[in-house]
Amino acid sequence: MRRTLTLLLVLGVMTTASPPIAGATARLNTATDDSAMAAHANPPVGTSIVTVTGTPVVGATLTGANGTWSGTEPITYTYQWSRCPPVDPNCTNIPVATNLAYTVVPADIGFHMVLEVLATNIAGSTRAFSVETDIVVEAPPFDDTSGNIHSDAIEEIRAAGITLGCNPPENTEFCPNGNVTRAEMAAFLNRLMDLPAPDRDYFTDDTGSIFENDINRVAAAGITKGCNPPANDNFCLEGNVTRGQMAAFMSRMLGLPTADRDYFTDDVGSIFQDDINRFATAGITQGCNPPANDNFCTDSLVRRDEMATFLSRALAILSG
Repeated sequence: MRRTLTLLLVLGVMTTASPPIAGATARLNTATDDSAMAAHANPPVGTSIVTVTGTPVVGATLTGANGTWSGTEPITYTYQWSRCPPVDPNCTNIPVATNLAYTVVPADIGFHMVLEVLATNIAGSTRAFSVETDIVVEAPPFDDTSGNIHSDAIEEIRAAGITLGCNPPENTEFCPNGNVTRAEMAAFLNRLMDLPAPDRDYFTDDTGSIFENDINRVAAAGITKGCNPPANDNFCLEGNVTRGQMAAFMSRMLGLPTADRDYFTDDVGSIFQDDINRFATAGITQGCNPPANDNFCTDSLVRRDEMATFLSRALAILSG
């Protein structure tokens, strides 16, 4: 059934008459009006197929389209992505994949992807399914990381679903020399830790950002407090992250133990000194001036390739 272009299931609307109740005339009239409207309404009917565009490789974004529908307005739509085995007719819903756009993750490898659209109006609901995609495969190496000393770490965090790339929707590049923004840092940390859903919206300057959910999850976990104290109602998502700030983010996130000694000479007096030493004790950093490695370069901006190595080492700690 999932292999057909469109599947339509129309659900009827049932009403039950009730005797008049004193003081409830307005409510009964409303119910009667709704029933009358439903009786004369037309349920949603798909008039063109649900479509999915995009390449089914890990890190790429698949984008669905409702198709066109007839029926009594207003019509509302909800979405559900599913993984479908190549030879098994039973597909499995992906719980968090309920938007028109879906980013392919490593767990999708070996499956077809299908988008279900549920159209609903006062007369009922109708389901339609897209044609299944080709089988999801692992993405080839990024085009711009060959020869980079961090390339193995970059591919490791890509396989773990921590990075998707830097040129959506293709995501064929990693931009290794780019600086890590605060929004990107939030996404990296959320994907690394799979943080729980936030209890509220924390900041005013990230509305509409693709990273808003990541930022709120990081805030709910206590990893960030904002960027404009004492109000701290902004996150400054486009700001670049320094190495000192990065050490603080990751030290809080991982709950790193107290440092066994002072590792570097250039962080004395820094508000991040304790985080940096915890970071070094955990083996996530070795310094920034080999072979001496007695500096951390606290105020230098973090590049994306360096961040990949830090995240790779954090993965080892979490899996160990």
